Amino acid sequence: MYLMVLCCVALCQTQLGNKILVYVSCCLTGHAYPSGEIADDDVIRVKESVLACVTSLQPAQHTSHAQPAYPHLRTLLMFDTRAFFNVLSLAFDNTTDMSRADKQRIVDILLLLMVDSVGFTVTQVRHHSDTHVTS
Repeated sequence: MYLMVLCCVALCQTQLGNKILVYVSCCLTGHAYPSGEIADDDVIRVKESVLACVTSLQPAQHTSHAQPAYPHLRTLLMFDTRAFFNVLSLAFDNTTDMSRADKQRIVDILLLLMVDSVGFTVTQVRHHSDTHVTS
């Protein structure tokens, strides 16, 4: 019974994680979730808000215990590194309103988290380190 509960929890967490990745991808590419398009007047604000949340140094609501830096980004990377990099790649390719400096800031944070932190394998880092920032 306990094993069934754990499997159900894992499945629910996986489904939620996948929905979050799709939501972030939609927002960063100008699409509404679960379907449609974001109003033209709101596209830039939505992208900036989602990126600000994902790349925030600390969560908006501080908890009683200390959390590592960039907890949202770290969680998405730990959930599915490859899928999250695909989301970022779409965002980088499909936007003209993200400056080179903004893109570089995200890459710098990723390097900080994946190279200087514990928890990522050499394969995860090496597979994505060939990606470069384009304007």
